Amino acid sequence: MKTLSKLSRRLAPWALGLGLGLGLALVYLGGEALSAAEDDVAVYQVDVSQSMTGEDLDAFLDFVRSNPGKDILLEPSDPLPVTPGPERRQQDEARAAEEAKRHDAKIAEGLASGLYTQDGPAPDCASLSEAANGEPAIFRLCENGVRPVPTALPTAPVESTRAAEERLTAYLQAVLTSPDATEAQLGLASSFSDASALDSVTLAEGGEVTVDFNFGISSQIGGLHPGLATHYMLEQLYRTLFQFRDVRKVTLTLDGSCRAFGDLFEGPCQELDRDLWELMTELNDEQVAYFTLKGGQ
Repeated sequence: MKTLSKLSRRLAPWALGLGLGLGLALVYLGGEALSAAEDDVAVYQVDVSQSMTGEDLDAFLDFVRSNPGKDILLEPSDPLPVTPGPERRQQDEARAAEEAKRHDAKIAEGLASGLYTQDGPAPDCASLSEAANGEPAIFRLCENGVRPVPTALPTAPVESTRAAEERLTAYLQAVLTSPDATEAQLGLASSFSDASALDSVTLAEGGEVTVDFNFGISSQIGGLHPGLATHYMLEQLYRTLFQFRDVRKVTLTLDGSCRAFGDLFEGPCQELDRDLWELMTELNDEQVAYFTLKGGQ
């Protein structure tokens, strides 16, 4: 009997899980399993309100041995207690309020000890970008996003393709230049720091813009994570160019090669059509202001 008792103790965790699982299953099924022939079934009642002890397990094994060849069905000895919905909701709300109280106390303690610091006021760049909605703008980093910033560059439409290329070049050079002290004070930042990385900007008759960089662009990423920095870099360029409806496609190249530009940042050749650009902004539910670059269009 000692050997059986030791075996019973070893099987206790397994039997406990099995017993509770079968018991709950029986409750869920509403006792439908009892429809089996009485001669083939033995019903064993389990007190599910408390954990099964070693003695409980020994008693269960004795019951199994005394009913050889029968299916053993477990049922709770007493109905499972169920808290009414309104009462359960009140308990949940009280528990949530207590947890929130403890959380607030922990934050207050951390602030008092210097472990935590409170966020400062929102940077002024957010309100500044709102002032750029009525005119073409350059794009800077602000509050972990890319926002338009008013510029002193000319905004009136031009008449020739050459003048349009010069206008786009001026805007991109402004984007590629580091924010000045005033912009930095307002919370503006940039993925770029040197406009000399730009070699040329060409505008084909169909509206395709090719922006060619030299290898100076490779040092423009700065301290951000490369993937995130590349995303912000491209957003600053694409948003500055696609704000002009005349631009139908943008291709970014390195010494004349789109593939070389992609390889520089471990990505594909960077070509983007306006239709895809506008679809992406629409899916992101963004409000984008568009302008005319060349007069008469």
